[in-house]
Amino acid sequence: MEPIQRVTPPTLDVLGVLVESASPMWGPQVIKDSGRDPGTVYPILERLERLGWLTSDWPAEPERTAPAATTTS
Repeated sequence: MEPIQRVTPPTLDVLGVLVESASPMWGPQVIKDSGRDPGTVYPILERLERLGWLTSDWPAEPERTAPAATTTS
């Protein structure tokens, strides 16, 4: 897992939501729970995935059209 170069308040909000969740989360729920805008949350999720801080998986449920994010240990 690579270190994060800069930790901003929005990044801390997103990480807090993900760490507190007992199950994988989708972007809209992270947006709702963090109180941050989609234009802030999605780049943070992408950056955290690139750094190895979370993984995303496409669900088997046909009604889901986006991957769910899960923090790595």
